[in-house]
Amino acid sequence: MNSFDDAPISETIPPELREEIDELLDVFERDRQAGGAAPITAFLDTIPPALRSAVFRILLRAECEYLADTDRLPDVSSYFDRYGEFSAVLREEFRCEDEPQGPRSRSAAALRTEFTPDGSLEAESHQPRRVAAKATESLDGKSQSGPLAQRAPIRRLRESLRVAIIGGGWAGLAAAVAAVDQGLDVELFEARSRCGGRAGLSLTLPDGREADFCRHLSLGCCVNWLDVIERTGCAELLLPPDGTYRFVSRDGRPHNFCAGRMPSPLHLAPALWARTDLPLSSRWKIGTAIMRLARSGGNTEQSFAAWLAEHGQDSQTIAGFWAPVVLSALGDDAEHVSQAAARQVFVDGLLVSAEAGRMIFVRRTMGDAIGAVVRWLEAKKVVVRQRTVVQSIWPNGNGVSVATGAGIGHFDYAVSAVPWWQAERLIRLPDPSSAHEGARAILRRATELPVGTIAAVHLLYRRRWTKSAHAVLIDRVGQWFFAEADDRAIPPGPTTVAPPTDNGNVALPPSSINGGEGRSDGRDGTGHYQVVISGLHRLPTLTDAELIAKVRGELAAIWPDEAQSGFIFGRVARHQRAIFVSGPGVDQRRPSAKAFSDRLLLAGDWTASGWPATMEGAVRSGRLAVEAILEHLGRPASLLSPQLPRSWLFRLLFG
Repeated sequence: MNSFDDAPISETIPPELREEIDELLDVFERDRQAGGAAPITAFLDTIPPALRSAVFRILLRAECEYLADTDRLPDVSSYFDRYGEFSAVLREEFRCEDEPQGPRSRSAAALRTEFTPDGSLEAESHQPRRVAAKATESLDGKSQSGPLAQRAPIRRLRESLRVAIIGGGWAGLAAAVAAVDQGLDVELFEARSRCGGRAGLSLTLPDGREADFCRHLSLGCCVNWLDVIERTGCAELLLPPDGTYRFVSRDGRPHNFCAGRMPSPLHLAPALWARTDLPLSSRWKIGTAIMRLARSGGNTEQSFAAWLAEHGQDSQTIAGFWAPVVLSALGDDAEHVSQAAARQVFVDGLLVSAEAGRMIFVRRTMGDAIGAVVRWLEAKKVVVRQRTVVQSIWPNGNGVSVATGAGIGHFDYAVSAVPWWQAERLIRLPDPSSAHEGARAILRRATELPVGTIAAVHLLYRRRWTKSAHAVLIDRVGQWFFAEADDRAIPPGPTTVAPPTDNGNVALPPSSINGGEGRSDGRDGTGHYQVVISGLHRLPTLTDAELIAKVRGELAAIWPDEAQSGFIFGRVARHQRAIFVSGPGVDQRRPSAKAFSDRLLLAGDWTASGWPATMEGAVRSGRLAVEAILEHLGRPASLLSPQLPRSWLFRLLFG
């Protein structure tokens, strides 16, 4: 729910610090509600000196916003007294015309005389930018006074049914697209500087290119996500579907897994036959187990490891086929995911048809697709409020109230599309009725969902060293290898690098990136590669430097050219709460869209979407939330896309 206020600022901060700052902003919110003081100083002491000024700017703005929300103004002099080392930031944020000679050059008394008796500022020049403006209207158009004045009011577009969507990830975006298509008046609130949620996280590499925090893979069976992409005109941002999975065995040999032309489920027979790294007996076991998995019902209480053991899958078979797919798709190993979740991955994703298992990637970054969806919404007159923190929402008579720093707005419906760990804090229930106690229990259970950690190891080289676009890595620390398509030339310079720094990045000599013009050799472009590690929380604790070294060693064992390709940069991007894990018994804790209220709906990949924690699950949840709104309006409609057609043979065998 909290945001990095300016994109240029956030890009200077390493990804490993962003989640810490987000969590600190959560502390700010809790501390504000308790009337305490936000702990800026203690946190700044842990930040590398070169980054403190940028981090301080973010925290300063958050603290000023919280003060404004409680009708208080900042004590300008105390900021200079406490944080004199950031005087340049303070002068800019408080718009000081004169330049103080030191942190105490302007006395507290002199500064306080600039406030009028009613507590407002006589002049704007010393007030923080996000607190300075005074609003003449609140969200619902009523006049206001006090320090919230002059903030831009949130206006009505039409006198029609108004829907607020809180959260701009795929769940919120899908809900907005569906609601607009149904003629509803939509306002979308996103706390960060741009929409996308966890799927939209990115980082900037030393050569200036932007890369996804973690490479995203979709499949042909993700029909709802693909429908949103098509409906909003983003299809050209996707690469053509790829039906060939390249499994790389322990000895480094690639083995293609590609569907044949026979009707499903026989289309997988050639793919299994081609896995010559596995004994023929193991391939037979895999084939028979997939067929049994299709015939079985989904068991949400049984672990997939237990199911595999019941059906004769030995350790070699599990490591060579089941484990990398389960880990990459569900974020944890077979012991900790349910049989039902794994069944969906293998049956819906591979068995139903050849089209279902085709891999789909965005051409560059997921942010491109997300940005295109946002532009489509804005063209449809949706108000997209990025960098707008929604502090709380609550049912209010025949509608829902939404509180931001600009005031309180009233909507006919609202969709909470925030992650599972934020929903309880966002939704406010002042009435202690038994019905609301049940709702609180739903939100509390959501905070207890098991969490999966995902990391991506980004590696940059002076030249490319493999033509493989992607590969499934067997029995290694990472499950997926990706080669980024957007390679760029890098100026010449030394190919040797300094030892890794404490944060796992490689310290580069200035000439490595900025040493001149032209390419380092005759081969075209630099090489940017990424290894995705799901279930990182199950591995021994490794520093970033250790993880980079381990991944590089495993890649060199597969592609010997890696060691001679001029490695210049490495970064580990970790997301501690990347997904929730669909473990045994977890589905019972996932609420439906209308489990909470008929007017305040829930969405997100963690809700009961019928899918695990994926982009498809998020999109389904957003559409289901709008379905619930239509049902409440007496206009029931099915908004989910139809599943891919099953072959006649599949229907004959499995119904």
